[in-house]
Amino acid sequence: GFRVYGAGEISLQASDFDGDMPTCYPVKLMDGNEVRIHPQRCTVFHGKRLPGALKNSGCIRETFFGTSALRPVEKALKDIATVTGSVVNMATETGTLLVTIDGINELLSKPDCGLKDVHDLISMVKLCMNSMRAAFAGPNDNFQILSHNFGGIPDVMQKLFALAAAKSHMPMSLLFGQSATGLAQTNEGDAKEYPKTVNAWRQRYLYETSASLFADFAKRNFEKDVTGFTWGTIDTRTITEELDARKKESDIDIAAINAGIITADEVRKARYANGHSFELTVDSED
Repeated sequence: GFRVYGAGEISLQASDFDGDMPTCYPVKLMDGNEVRIHPQRCTVFHGKRLPGALKNSGCIRETFFGTSALRPVEKALKDIATVTGSVVNMATETGTLLVTIDGINELLSKPDCGLKDVHDLISMVKLCMNSMRAAFAGPNDNFQILSHNFGGIPDVMQKLFALAAAKSHMPMSLLFGQSATGLAQTNEGDAKEYPKTVNAWRQRYLYETSASLFADFAKRNFEKDVTGFTWGTIDTRTITEELDARKKESDIDIAAINAGIITADEVRKARYANGHSFELTVDSED
C-alpha cells in the first residue's frame, strides 16, 4: 500500500476517542463523502478552522487547509499602507490655492472663450509660482495658499503598528524599531526573547508532525530512515557574545580536564578537529 497525502475537514465526536487519542479520524472529502482513517495512516496539522462564511467562496485550498496564519498579518500591513496613502493625500490636498482676480465674472460671462481665458490665467499663475515662487497680480488681484494642520497622525500610526505586531506575534521593536508605548528604548531584550518564543512554538506545535512527515517521505522515496531533524537558527550571536560563549566554554573544558573527566586530546578532537563546535561528545569506553 501507499499513503495518500490530502486534505479534508475533520469532525471528531466523543465516540471517536479512546482516552486522549482518537481511534480514527472521520474525514469529509471534497466530493462530500466521508472516510474514516486510522491515526497511523495520516499526518494531521492542527490549525485554525476557516469561518463558515468563507467555506463556499470557491477557495478550495483555504476551505480544507484552514485560514493562513499570514492572512491577518497581510491585512494589518495593507491597512498601514492604506492609511499612510490617505495621510499623504490629505496633506497634499490641504494646500488650496485661493485666487482673487478683478473682473473674473466678466471673463466667465464671455460667450466664446471666457473659460479658456480664466484657465490660461490660472495656469500662468501656477507656472510662475512653481518656477520663480512669484506671481503677477493686478491692483485688485490676490493670490494665497490655504493650508490646514492635522493632529493625531502619530497616534494613529502607532495604533496601526501595534495592530500589525499583535497579528504577527512579533515585538514592535523588531518590526518597526520602536516600542509599543512610544518610549525610547533598545530592542535588545526583544531580540533575545523572541527567538526563544519561536523555538518553543516550533518545538511544541510543529516538530512532531513535521518529523513524522519527513520520515515517511524519506522512507518511501529514498529508502532511508529519518528519526528527527534540527530547526535552523533564528538568532545569531554578535562577535562579543560569541567570544563570551567560547570563554565560558573554555572554562568548563579546563575544569573537566583538571577533574580527569576528559583529556585535552579529546577536547581538541571534539571541538576543533573539523571546525569549532559547542557540542562536546566522546566515545564511551563501555
